[in-house]
Amino acid sequence: MPQSVAGFRRICSYSILWLLCVSAPAVQAEIRDDTAPGFSGSFALKMLSDDNIYRTETGQTSDMAFIIAPTLEHISVFSKHRLDLGYAGKYAMYSDYSDESFSDTKINGDFLLDLSTKLDLSLGT
Repeated sequence: MPQSVAGFRRICSYSILWLLCVSAPAVQAEIRDDTAPGFSGSFALKMLSDDNIYRTETGQTSDMAFIIAPTLEHISVFSKHRLDLGYAGKYAMYSDYSDESFSDTKINGDFLLDLSTKLDLSLGT
């Protein structure tokens, strides 16, 4: 591919990402009620400009990253007991140094047993 076509594509990609970020610095859709049974979650899109991706004092390398961060939680209530299941992800894609792109995934669960009026047992990960 000629250098001018690759440069044009990169400029178009940055322009689209820039427009997304200018129109909404963090596009988020969030539904949150920590006590109600059912599903809740959020979704975030971010664009990050980092002037030192390797965190070095000399030879700083800059790049831009596009970050997606979804979360999902489910709460179930069984009589006096409660089960919470959750997922949180963070995925970053760097434009020039794609080897630095990463994905983080967290999955958790908590189970609360209400054994009596004076004794609760909580199990979690």
